[in-house]
Parts: sequence; C-alpha cells; structure tokens
Amino acid sequence: MSRAPTAAAGLAACFAVAAWALMLAGALTVADLDMFHQMALFREALAIGRVPAGDVFAYTPTVDPVVHHEWGTGALLYAVAVGAGLGAGGVMLLKYALIAALLAACARCAALRGAPAPVAALLAPVAVFLATVGFATLRAQLLSLVLLACLLLLLEADRRGRRWWIAAWLPLYVVWLNLHGGFVAGAGVLALYGLERFGRAWLESGSARAALRETRHLFAVGAAMVPLTLANPYGAEYVPYLLHAVALERPGITEWLPLWHPVHHPALLAVYAASLAPVLYALVARGPRRLPGVLLLLVSAWLGLGHARHASLYAVVWFCHVPAWLAGTRPAAAVERAWRRMPAAIAAGWLVLGAAALVQAVQLRFWIMRVPNRAPGFEQGFPVGAVDYLASQRFAGNLMTPFMAGSYVSWKLHPRVKVSLDSRFEAAYPAGALAESDTFYEAAPGWEDVLARHPTDAALVPARTPIDSAMRAISAMGARGAWRRVYEDDAYALYVRPGRGAGLPVVSRRGEPIAGTFP
Repeated sequence: MSRAPTAAAGLAACFAVAAWALMLAGALTVADLDMFHQMALFREALAIGRVPAGDVFAYTPTVDPVVHHEWGTGALLYAVAVGAGLGAGGVMLLKYALIAALLAACARCAALRGAPAPVAALLAPVAVFLATVGFATLRAQLLSLVLLACLLLLLEADRRGRRWWIAAWLPLYVVWLNLHGGFVAGAGVLALYGLERFGRAWLESGSARAALRETRHLFAVGAAMVPLTLANPYGAEYVPYLLHAVALERPGITEWLPLWHPVHHPALLAVYAASLAPVLYALVARGPRRLPGVLLLLVSAWLGLGHARHASLYAVVWFCHVPAWLAGTRPAAAVERAWRRMPAAIAAGWLVLGAAALVQAVQLRFWIMRVPNRAPGFEQGFPVGAVDYLASQRFAGNLMTPFMAGSYVSWKLHPRVKVSLDSRFEAAYPAGALAESDTFYEAAPGWEDVLARHPTDAALVPARTPIDSAMRAISAMGARGAWRRVYEDDAYALYVRPGRGAGLPVVSRRGEPIAGTFP
C-alpha cells in the first residue's frame, strides 16, 4: 500500500493537534498580570542603567534585596512590545510561536525515542490539555516549558552516546535562569536523568565504578551549573531567594493548589487521571527497567498532582516519554493497524476535529490580547478605568492596591504612584504582607489599622466587596476622618484620605464598558 494515505492521516492529525492547542490557548487571551511588573522592572533598569536590587514600586515595607527571577522575561516582552513597537500583536505572535516550538520539540523528542506516530497523535491532545495552564498571555512559565522540552531533546542525544549537547545546554541554562525560576525544574530533570542512568548502568554492569565511568560527564555538567547559577543581575543573592521561594507555601494562589481542589475544573483532574492509564499499562506490560525516564515521569506526575501549575511540566515529560513506552505493545499495534487499513477515514476524522477547534479559536478571537476592566474568572480584572482617572488627574502619591492590581498600576503610573502590594509576592514582600492586605480588603477586624499603618493617600477598592461597603457607609455618614469616594465603575472604586482629594472631581463610570490597551 502506498504511504501517501497514511502520511495524509499524519498531516491531518498534526493539523488537529495544532488547532486544539490554538483553541485552548485562544481561550486565555487576557493579559497576564505578571507581564506588567516584569516590563515595569525592565523599563526602570533601562532608566538607571542596571537591574535595581531594591524595590522602587512599593511604599509599604519590602524585602532587601528584591530578586526578580523573571526579569529576563520582562526584558523580552519589553523588547517585543515597546522596543520593536509591535505592541499586543507582537506579544500574541510570540506566544503562539512559543507554543508551536513547544509542540514541535515534544513531537521530535517522542519520535526520537521511538514513539509510533499514530500513538503519539492519539495521545497529543491529552498532553496539550494538561499543559494549558502555561498558555496564558504571556507567562514566563511558557518559556520554561519550551526550554524543558529542549532539555529533554538534548538528553535524548546523551542517551545515544553523543556529548555535543553539553555545549548547547550550559549557555541555555544561563538563559533559562534569567528568564524564570522554573529553571530549577531543568536542574531537577538533569539530576533525575543522571540518577536513573547511574542506577541502570550499575544494575547492568554490577559495578558502581563502571556506572560512574558511564555517567561522570553528567556529574561534571551538574558541577558546572552550580557557579553558572550566579550569572544573573543579583549574583549570589539569587540562591537564598531561590531556596526560600521553592519551599514557600502559597495556599492563597489558585494554581499552587492540588488538582483535586474544588477551585479547579473537574476536567483537569479527569484528564490527569486518564494520562496515568498508559503509564500503568506500560509499567505492567514492559516493566520499569524497560522504560527509560520512568523516574522522571513518576516524580513529575507527583508534582503535577500536588500543584496545578506543575501539571504543565508533567505534560511535557509525559508526552516525550509515554508514547514511546507503548511501542510494540498490543494497543499500539492496534492503533497502527487502524491507520494502515483506513487512513482516509482517520484523516477525515482528524480534519473534522481540527476544523471544529479552529472555528472555535476564531470565534474566541485568539489573536486579540484583552485588558478588561473585568474578566470572567479573573477576579476584578484590571483597574483600567481607575488608572485612567488617576492619570487624567495627574495624581501622585501612595495607592493601596489589591494583589491582582498592583502591577498594572505600576506599569501605567510609576513613578508618580507607588503601590502597597502586587503579584511579585515573595520576591518583593515580607511574610504577612498578603495577609495584611486581605485583612483590609475583606474588611476584617483591624482593617482601619492597616489603612493607617502605612502612608496611604488613596485606596483602590474592588466594587461591591466588604471593604467597599464599609468605606462607602462611613463616607455616607459624613463621619470625621472618613475617606472620600472620588471614582467608581462596575469593577473598582477609588477613595482618598481626608485632606488629600480636595481638588479631585467625583466621577462615576457605572454601566460604561471599559477596556484597556497594551502596552
């Protein structure tokens, strides 16, 4: 039989997987809040000629030094959006180019490991779905996913006895550690790979010395990576920050919660559970000794279950290994026979699925970055209207901000306005800062003390929240010392302290559609 029909089925599958990824990524086009503090930092670095070691954005207490592990991502985004003048369109293009690179690298890695193409195509949508948490617009995590896939490709070269990959990996490692703290995952992958290689060699040779001879280059690479970690703007200060950040609990941040937590969509846990079925089958049918990479897969599966954020890392590791593990098994043989016997029907099925996903992606307007005043499932959105008001009034001072809003304020209004809190979290703020902010915004007992504890000139308050109701009630009573409400829209309100807002007009944009622009 000619190979043309099966090749056509393969191309149709590639189209369908790409369209599936485009649809999932196209549902995540709200600007990621971290982009704003990343770019604000790099803008400041350009202004002063270096990456600042201390905080320049907050008026509340901050840690010293402030180690921003995503500074390189900010530089990249700034270069695309501002430096090259490509704006939101350039960032969206970068996002989809990175996703395409991720898919290509994973597919290449799976193929090199011996994955049958029909099996890989069948499993690819599962991996893409689990990786979706990294597809937001635009997260440093997506860069980490691409670099993780590249590392797995390099380690496949090592498994084949080639050593050129070391010259590629070490500079790539330096780039990675300046883009995102996720480089720790890369170091962990290399360590697990080396440990497994050493164990397998020991079992096969019966000699620890022989195993060491076979894997000593990996230990040398690991040793070289230690001093290279200092190749960042913060030098040795990066290390204690990193140790602190890795061990830090983040119970208030959704993506750090386990997959079984009710806050996550049940489909995420269901697809994760489904991904374990071929793993368990391969373990039983072939045994762990015939599954290279099994240690890495099991560790990444455990991490992915414990934190939704890590499900994307698990997805990359899973797809690069599991399709190849199924090669030669009965299910894989059945899938391959089906492709050979009815390639036209299979190609048609993939084309229908791909077309449906592509139509949905177009309906989502996947090419448009959104900066809404409010976004479904995105808390209160960005304070677009409130920031426009402050900018129009040329307000200068200290603004109390929620965790989700501070970085946007800094990007738009710094240096005239300083914020109380933003999403840099442990990178900039001491333990207890988020809890203190929550006390205020939930109008919990002591919220007035939080407001008075710092030199706050104005407060950005999500509309129709406990703190909005409390401040509105006090203001309506005309109590002495009450803060004056000067601005409101459907998402946010602004209050100014007594004596501070005498010249500020009262503006209401309730019922008015408001959307921001990027950058």
